Amino acid sequence: MLRQRIHRAAVTVLFAAAILDAQVAVRWDARRPLAPYRQLTAARTAAVDTLRLLGVMVEFDYEEVDDGRTAGTGRFDTSTTHPAVIDPPPHNAAFFEAKMSFVRNYFARASDSLLFIDGDVLPSPVTVSKRMADYSQDNAPSFRGLARLAVESWMEADTAFPAVDFSAYDAFVLFHAGTGKDIDLVGLFGYDPAPYDVPSVYLGLEALRTALDSAAFDGIRVRNGTVLIRNTMILPETESRVYATSGTNDTLEISFNGLFAASIGSHLGLPDLFDTQTGASGIGQHGLMDGASFFAFRGLFPPEPSAWEKIALGWVEPIMVTSPIDTIILPAVGSTKKDSIYKVPISNTEYFLVENRARDLLPKGQLLTIMRKNVLYPLYIPYDSLNYFMYDDVRAVDGSVVDVVDLDWALVGFITSAGRFDGGGTLIWHIDEDVIAARMASNSVNAGSGVHGVVLMEADGSQDISQNYSSFEGGSGSEVGTPFDPWFLGNDSPVYANRFDDTSFPNSRTNAGAASLVTIRDFSARGPRMTAVVEFGSTRASSLSGFPKYIAGVPGPAIPFDIDGDGWSEIFTTRTRKSGPDGRTGSPTGSGEVLGWTSSGTGVLPLSDSSGVVARIDSAVIGRLSAGRIPGSSLSVFAACGTAQLTVWNGQDLNLDSLLDVRFSVSLSPDTAAWLVLLSDTLVIAYGPPGVSVFGLSGTLLANFPSGATHIVWTGTQHQFYSALGSSLRTLGENLPGDPFVLGSPAIEMGGTIMGLAAARTGSGSPSIVALSTGIAGASRVTVVDGGAGTVSATFDLGQYLKTGEEVLATLMLADRDRDGKKDVVVSTSMGRIVAASLSGVLLDRSPDVVSHAGGWTSVDLLAAELDGSGKTTVVTAGADGIVRFNTSGADVGFQASNRVAMSAAFASVPSGVTSSLGLFVTDVAGGMNAWDLRTPYDSTKVLWAMRGGDASGSGLSMIATSSAAPLGSGVLPKDRVYNWPNPVYGKQTLIRLYSEWDGEVVITIYDVAGDRVTELRGRSLAGQDVEIPWDVSGIQSGVYMARVALNTVGGSGVAIIKIAVVK
Repeated sequence: MLRQRIHRAAVTVLFAAAILDAQVAVRWDARRPLAPYRQLTAARTAAVDTLRLLGVMVEFDYEEVDDGRTAGTGRFDTSTTHPAVIDPPPHNAAFFEAKMSFVRNYFARASDSLLFIDGDVLPSPVTVSKRMADYSQDNAPSFRGLARLAVESWMEADTAFPAVDFSAYDAFVLFHAGTGKDIDLVGLFGYDPAPYDVPSVYLGLEALRTALDSAAFDGIRVRNGTVLIRNTMILPETESRVYATSGTNDTLEISFNGLFAASIGSHLGLPDLFDTQTGASGIGQHGLMDGASFFAFRGLFPPEPSAWEKIALGWVEPIMVTSPIDTIILPAVGSTKKDSIYKVPISNTEYFLVENRARDLLPKGQLLTIMRKNVLYPLYIPYDSLNYFMYDDVRAVDGSVVDVVDLDWALVGFITSAGRFDGGGTLIWHIDEDVIAARMASNSVNAGSGVHGVVLMEADGSQDISQNYSSFEGGSGSEVGTPFDPWFLGNDSPVYANRFDDTSFPNSRTNAGAASLVTIRDFSARGPRMTAVVEFGSTRASSLSGFPKYIAGVPGPAIPFDIDGDGWSEIFTTRTRKSGPDGRTGSPTGSGEVLGWTSSGTGVLPLSDSSGVVARIDSAVIGRLSAGRIPGSSLSVFAACGTAQLTVWNGQDLNLDSLLDVRFSVSLSPDTAAWLVLLSDTLVIAYGPPGVSVFGLSGTLLANFPSGATHIVWTGTQHQFYSALGSSLRTLGENLPGDPFVLGSPAIEMGGTIMGLAAARTGSGSPSIVALSTGIAGASRVTVVDGGAGTVSATFDLGQYLKTGEEVLATLMLADRDRDGKKDVVVSTSMGRIVAASLSGVLLDRSPDVVSHAGGWTSVDLLAAELDGSGKTTVVTAGADGIVRFNTSGADVGFQASNRVAMSAAFASVPSGVTSSLGLFVTDVAGGMNAWDLRTPYDSTKVLWAMRGGDASGSGLSMIATSSAAPLGSGVLPKDRVYNWPNPVYGKQTLIRLYSEWDGEVVITIYDVAGDRVTELRGRSLAGQDVEIPWDVSGIQSGVYMARVALNTVGGSGVAIIKIAVVK
């Protein structure tokens, strides 16, 4: 079985039988990170760079009597009589210059010659004032002793070497006498033989400040304070250690080449990718910044940095995969002058990276260059050989390794029947930039048991990396990876299916647990050139090519609109730029823009580009864009309000400046108000709390009202609107066509501040105006107004149906949720539930629906459509976790739209071949805009609520009649529609619900089990609607009661009996 040859744990050292006939796990010391207070340096570009290193050799106060708590006497071993070992003495300047040569060669290869390291070592040691233990024991938790060691060492070097120009160097290395405290000795030997050895660490400026308890510390001052040393890598003369076994002394041989390379990685800004809380491996032997990697092959050489590390360092620009289906070609890392790494997006901040890693590229074997007694020797390794060069048995090496041709020989692999040690294949990395950004400063990117920032998706189906198995557990030996972790045709893991998708092991789901819509499949056989197929989509949705977009600023709502009349929507939004570096924080800059793209991500105008800018406004854009078409014309118009002006554009670019042509622009007063705009017919209505201004399409002011509005909706009748301000609702418009605009009086009072406003109309009937205002649970009070008569037809508070602490959010949608042919009020709550009620105030069946949005909800858009041909209404939501969910009759499925809080969502018509498909666009608070084809034919009659404000103009009007509508029941009193809820009744009230095709009188008589009459309730039925009649049980004893429901209508009469259980 191939797995029998997998080596074990973080670094496994296989000793020769003459030394120790057992395998032991050598781990990075779990008690500390390699570099505390990490911060990735500024964004890098793929340009050649030089890093200049200066090394100083440091000895401690001599131990005339050996301090058994440390290894050595505090002085370098300069003897010349050692047998053949790794990194043999003499440990002098030439020895450390060889170490400089190794990292120079390592980074030249790993960066494809983009990073050149130029290093010098001062010719003789300096001596600090104290013994080794005095610097190592004063470290927890701030590395105070090591900081004092760094300061004293460079001050001594400043005195000892007056001719050295310290300003010529970028990074500084302290090579100290003795063995590094970098191995988990307790795990090896059962005790720590040298508890006060000096640990290896990279100390940047922030770490030095913390260690020295000085926020003002700006560096170690040399050359009379004219030069500041702001970092130090602390490394030992050796990682090898003498230990006693069977009455004799033996040597545990380990090099610090890998540790040196990782320390430079820390200086370059890379975080530790192992678990800095436990020391467990985080990425295995598949990158640089992990103990498993920098101690691979006994520390002689680590593998190539991982895909994410190379991108973070600016060495590789990833190839973005955006096509719905694409075959990617993967040359192995190191096989070309520029590595090919593919980026497969999930959202703006979460994605997969795909790379091909090959242990032996040609294959041609491994070639090492070794320095021994100041002479360079080649060492050719044709294949892995037990007792010579394999796993961590590297007895073939006698000297200091200064160069390695195949860095990825350090990957985990296995011996084939031909005796070769093959390994590698396609690696898939799951990257979460939000996690990385949040944990970078604390250097805990992959720490803890939760979500990690950089994760290898292990193709063998078991996420073993970072685990800590005992020797008796089945996963023992796989904690740093296995040969089956890469993806390739022929991987014989029992669960491997040559496919990475939503249901594979591991799967492609997001860190929030939602579908990512990413499939990577059909991996070719392992080799120096591999291929795989990347596919976006599922049976529910597929990503639109050209998206996501990044909007550098604060985006407005997504507004789909067909600008050119071809039947397919373009997508528009606004952007407010602020003074912060990301354009989203700070104060408004007074510059706003309108952005627009086609559904393929290209500019909407003939000369516009993929940046999407189609219009500019000289103040911050407030509210949503409004779009419409001039009646009787194919010309479209757009309008947006800034804080000081209203601008209206024609949907064309006749002057060929790549921007929409301005139709008119007028100033608004006061200029500090938050103005919004509504396009309707031949009118442009700008409104805000200070006033309402009505303009014609030529820019003529038709009316101006000092009494403002926070919401305006259209009734469906030409030039007839309702406006809301505070708790008051008023009519707005012409009494008769051609009459002057008037603001109706008196106002209709809502009883609370109006937070949302919408209108519903079917055919020529009177419109219903629905206001959402503050009630007992947030924006929970609903008032329905007959828009024709101007009278209140229903008032109810949805808060009565909510849990303690739950509130209704201000997002309001009108759509036929239960498919009975009538509009319903649909809102969302702070606990992630959808509440739907009829316009008469009756809660719909199965409402509230639970939609499992992690972190609750924000006030984002609700959408509704018939998606699956089932004749049911699907409500689409987007929540604080960035997941889009589809809720149909309580069923809840979805996918990841963003890693950020969703800001808006909208349905659109998008091309699918020569036909149209229903598209979905979602924006988030970080400026991301994603787009999908929902794989449902577009039918405008099945889109019940398409976007914020209902339509592109922002009318707030729902006029779509529900297709395939069916009454909830038939007859005078269908018995299956008579029931009470809740039942049993634990609270103070239950609601008795009934349905009838007719208006009529309801009499409900309630009896106890003895047949005695308890009470009588009366109410009315409403034709074609559920009605509810409450029964107050606060004074009723526990028991079972019978309710006789009798209904008399002009269509006949009916009786139904139900049982009600009351529990006190």
